[in-house]
Amino acid sequence: MAATSASHLIWFIAAVIAATAISGVMVGSVFEVADKLESSGRNMAGELATDISIENDVAMVPYNATSHNLTIYLKNIGSKEIYFTGVNYTFPLFLSGPNIKDPDYIPTNMILLGGNAFLPGLTLRLTYNITLPSYLEEGNQYHMKIIASEYANVGDSTYFRITEVSE
Repeated sequence: MAATSASHLIWFIAAVIAATAISGVMVGSVFEVADKLESSGRNMAGELATDISIENDVAMVPYNATSHNLTIYLKNIGSKEIYFTGVNYTFPLFLSGPNIKDPDYIPTNMILLGGNAFLPGLTLRLTYNITLPSYLEEGNQYHMKIIASEYANVGDSTYFRITEVSE
């Protein structure tokens, strides 16, 4: 009878050790998943607080056919300031439509209207030089997308027509 009790005790101790090892692995995995979810939630909250909107009248986006300058008005409609480091890295423009050979452009000029920082509610005037062989013509419909390159998934897009203006 003592041999049976010793055998049962050995099996019980082995089962407790195995359960402890398995639960340790499970707890570690749960904490790892929880950390990833928390980090992902923080990133998503930042993206939701940062947003931009193209404010041009889509029926008449100003374009100078002589200098090939397209003027876009971009508004910060998020709830926090948008930081940018320079003209070439901030708001790339992607175009598609008739006569567009080179689809991506960077702003050649940025003027902040109404402040020194791109705060919520303020508008930024961006000028893009649509260089040959691409060009825009009145009457054609184009599609544009602008993104804030330093913020993942922050941007706006729209279809538009141009109206020619002189500088």
